[in-house]
Amino acid sequence: MFERTIFEWLSNEIKNDNNIRNNDELLEKIYKYTRTETTLKLYNTEANTKLYRDWNTPNRRLTYIWDGDGSMDNILLGWFSRKLIEILSEFQVKKNRSKILDLLLKWENKVNDFFKKIWKRRNAALIEWEKEQDINFFEKRKKNTNKKSLREKRKKEISGRKTIFHHMVDLEFYDRVKELFGMNFRLDFQPSQDKRVYNNWVSFNFHFVLRYKIDVIFVRFCY
Repeated sequence: MFERTIFEWLSNEIKNDNNIRNNDELLEKIYKYTRTETTLKLYNTEANTKLYRDWNTPNRRLTYIWDGDGSMDNILLGWFSRKLIEILSEFQVKKNRSKILDLLLKWENKVNDFFKKIWKRRNAALIEWEKEQDINFFEKRKKNTNKKSLREKRKKEISGRKTIFHHMVDLEFYDRVKELFGMNFRLDFQPSQDKRVYNNWVSFNFHFVLRYKIDVIFVRFCY
């Protein structure tokens, strides 16, 4: 359906362009760029089209023989081959590159519009499925969507209980860093509490530290 829509649109664009000659011959040459490689391999081989050609079926979809070079696959990715541009230019009455680029831009927009419609349908179907499964916005944002674990987490949030944890501090490295910032003194309480004391001191002297010690800090930390 999508391939047929693209071809019908392209046919109208070409037939309504007075600067293009031999419309049917041009459409025959660029027909493969309106179909995916999978479709061309499956239906448009010489063997698969022989019966329809013997019957003189006036349907290009059934009688077209693919040469194995070029398809709509690259266009779906946003790429147009140089060969396609050369074919379009060959059939112009008066060479006009801007018209070709305009046609290609419209072509790409048609492809993008199709994908947008597919994506909207997918989103709508997903929303309906989430409603049926009773999945709300907050549950989707959780790393663990197990309902039991979510209930336990809510209980902890309501009760105020917190998970007990600890972390180890490398005191030697910690003291070296303080020295680099000009804080050559020790505090009598836990290092994890030091920031309450020296935050204001660091912000007040940061311009001095940055100017005179940035090279030392960079070398020491990289090492």
